[in-house]
Amino acid sequence: MGFTASEIRKLTFKVQAANVIDADSGAFWYQSKLENSPAVKSERILTQYTVVKSNLPTGATYVDQIASLETLVEPGNVLENIVGNAYSTGPAGTIISSRLSRVTLGLNNTWISYNTYNDPSSGPKDLWINPASVPAANGDPTQGYTIQLYSGDPNAGGVKITTSVGQDADEVGWVWNYDMGVLFLANNLITLIQGDAATYPAGLDFYVRGWRYVGTTGAGSGGAVAIEDGGVNVTTAVSKINFTGTGVTVTGSGTGNEDIEVAISGGLGSYTNATPTPQPFPGNSPFDNIPTGETFSNETFEAMMNKMLYPTLNPTLTAPSATLSISPSASFQEIGANVPVTLNATFNQGSINPQYTSASNKRSGLPNTYNFNGTGVSPVVSTSLAESATTGAYTILAGANTWTNSVSFDAGVMPKDSVGGDFDPPGALSAGTTSTISRTITGVFPVFATTSSISTMTKQSLVSMSGYATVSLVAESFATGAARQTVDIPIAGGGQAGWSTITIVEFFNTFSNQWGASALSDWTTSATTHEVPAGSGNIINYTRFTNNAGYPRGAGQYRFKS
Repeated sequence: MGFTASEIRKLTFKVQAANVIDADSGAFWYQSKLENSPAVKSERILTQYTVVKSNLPTGATYVDQIASLETLVEPGNVLENIVGNAYSTGPAGTIISSRLSRVTLGLNNTWISYNTYNDPSSGPKDLWINPASVPAANGDPTQGYTIQLYSGDPNAGGVKITTSVGQDADEVGWVWNYDMGVLFLANNLITLIQGDAATYPAGLDFYVRGWRYVGTTGAGSGGAVAIEDGGVNVTTAVSKINFTGTGVTVTGSGTGNEDIEVAISGGLGSYTNATPTPQPFPGNSPFDNIPTGETFSNETFEAMMNKMLYPTLNPTLTAPSATLSISPSASFQEIGANVPVTLNATFNQGSINPQYTSASNKRSGLPNTYNFNGTGVSPVVSTSLAESATTGAYTILAGANTWTNSVSFDAGVMPKDSVGGDFDPPGALSAGTTSTISRTITGVFPVFATTSSISTMTKQSLVSMSGYATVSLVAESFATGAARQTVDIPIAGGGQAGWSTITIVEFFNTFSNQWGASALSDWTTSATTHEVPAGSGNIINYTRFTNNAGYPRGAGQYRFKS
């Protein structure tokens, strides 16, 4: 399998002789629809390509480098708006792919990535980053940038086609042109795919995933120089330009083809004054540029103007921080419930704003350890900006069930001021650890009451057992017989958690919208039990409060407290 010698010769001839390109072995050079137009790197067109080469993804494996790239291109990071992620939606995100279009209807050897599928007018989706164009320190291609080819949508079960598929002893079965976003297929590979519907159900419906250069492009070029006098073009009347005068230095003249730089160091004079300034300038504290008592010695015009108009500004520094959330998020859980607990932590590196010339706009380095603490969890060594820890099976205890986390981080870079100097103090942030954050689930027993039916004890929402047990009781009725308003409250004792002895009962007055005292003697107490949690076999002691004041009593809202 693979491209035949004849196919390779025809492709090479098209590129070298006619500056066109495709792998359509049955078509001549003048029938090709694609100009051979490879990209020129940073020194000419891709003006930020050196940034790509200087910020290679880290990691020894393809998977590690992909994770690194997904972070490097995120907002605020070094490759933002320089490398485009055509691989995924971001760290731990979903798949992104580009569907390829046939270049020529009826011919299957040449495919292209357009900005809009099958729409040549949308323009080619080109400038995919070639791993060989961004070599590692040892000269090897950076494998994280390797293009991934699929038969079928990779989001819908597409099959990856590795470089070994369709390859024989002579040549590979497919070639990807990174600069142009073009796929070339050998006839043998086309036959293999079309003849194996079981392996390739999507057939010749190709998708690619990779990384594209999306930074600035273009470079300036020299041109004719026009000479004007008061806005009037006098170019043809000028035969010579002679730079003279004190402090004038001309660099680059004489070779006939180069840029010429004219530097004037003293033509506008200098300023010296040993008398200290009597007041700050411009007198707009705290934004004064020149303090009281300043003197000047041989300051150039440019330096004086900079002192007056362009003060040295310091960036605003925001310290690193962390967050911690817990799942389940409910503050209360039933005592004895088996509830796996998950801690989700994030780390924010803080900021240096504006960045000016600092090596990073982040106040700290990356995290190195998430210091999870509590039953069932332990610290996690990680440089990710988000981490989690799960307890597995966990039985809720009475009272506070608490977990904590802090994040240890690496040292940050030196912040710079607006003129490139070190902003020191405070200087670079040393390695450290954020403050500890705690999250607590409180284990309680539920209250039961006749809140949905006078004959049914309904479990109430969980609340603190040191506060009010508030219930909205349904009305009593002759139609339901002797059923009375009832409230079951767990009472502490004998090693069991619960409310202390109930001493306060209050009734909500809907006319005054206020709580008022209700006689405790209006409720007859008795002992009862409930299985908590349901189905657990844990039998919990409760005190039952049954209305004995008037019958039938109407609906009302009551609250009980120790």
